[in-house]
Order: sequence, then C-alpha cells, then structure tokens
Amino acid sequence: MTAFFAEFITTHPQLWEYLLLPLLIILARIVDVGISTYRTILTIQGNKTLAPLLGATEAFIWLVVIAAVFQNLNGWTSYFAYAIGFGLGIYFGTWFEEKLAQGHVVIELITRTQPEALLEWLQKNRLRFTLLEPESNEGKSFMVFMPATRKQAEKIIPVLQKYHPRSFYTVASLKKAAEVPEFVGNAVKPFGIHKFFAKRY
Repeated sequence: MTAFFAEFITTHPQLWEYLLLPLLIILARIVDVGISTYRTILTIQGNKTLAPLLGATEAFIWLVVIAAVFQNLNGWTSYFAYAIGFGLGIYFGTWFEEKLAQGHVVIELITRTQPEALLEWLQKNRLRFTLLEPESNEGKSFMVFMPATRKQAEKIIPVLQKYHPRSFYTVASLKKAAEVPEFVGNAVKPFGIHKFFAKRY
C-alpha cells in the first residue's frame, strides 16, 4: 500500500499537490479541530475521563497534518487547506456538541406576571423549579429557577417564551449538578438543586 501511494505521488505530482493533499489536510483539520472544540467544552463541564482521550487523539492528528504541510512547504494550496479545515473544524465541533446536548443548565425567568401556567406545565412534566417573589422599588416581581439538562432546556424555553414572551430570562451552564442528602435529625432526606432556593412549588 505504501509503495502504491509513493508511485502514485511520483506519477501524478500535480494531482497530489493541488487536489488530493489539500483535501486530506482539510478532512484531517476538520476532525482535529472538531475534537479540540468538543474537548474544550467537555473540560469546561468538568469531564475528566473523555476529555484527556480526545486531547491525545487531537494531538496525534495535528502532528500528522503538520508533518504533511512541512513536507510540502512550496505548495500554497496546503496553507489554504489548513486554514479552511481549521474553520470547518470549529463549526462541526460546535454543531456536534449541540446535537449531543450534554450537561446541565439553570434557566432563570424574571417576570411581572404570575407564572402559574408555566409552573403547572413544569409540574405536569415532572420538572423542578423554585419560585421567588422579590420586592424592588419598581414593585413586585417573580423569579423562577429551573435546573434542567440541556435536552430538557430545549423543551422548556419554547414554553417559557409562549407564556412570557416579553419577560427576561437567562440560561447558565452548570459545571456540575448532583443529588445530595439533607440530614434532618437521624433521617436522611434526598433533595435536589432546587432546595438551595427559598421556596418550592
């Protein structure tokens, strides 16, 4: 196989330099940078298992690509292929991570109207929330905190926008979310992230 490629490159140098090598560099860079983008997101989320493995794979592919570029320093197409592959790698890496929708978020809604319909929908779908009713110099308002997975957030946000189209909301990523026990005397009562807030409905 190696002899075949060597002979092909020797007999078709222009095809290799201007078409096949740039395409290979682009594909390798898409995989390389795509892995890098996904690995960075996993690192931010605190993933200590998959992120190092992806980092090693990323480094190996990068070394292979760099070696190919340095072996063809006079070929300007390699430089363009390297840059194009880098940009496409970021795009596909982000797209892939969004499709997986891993991790947890907290959705925070601030509204001046009663969020009863939203809370009923959350209860019906067995989703957690915490309701606060803060006072300000502009009057009474309502704050709803909704811890959820990213896949659950994709379902919650359209409903939130339906019931409160003019209200303000934010979506914040959580590095880590877990169930922890609450000790009450000798009893152990499980509770979730919603218990950090003042009132649960």
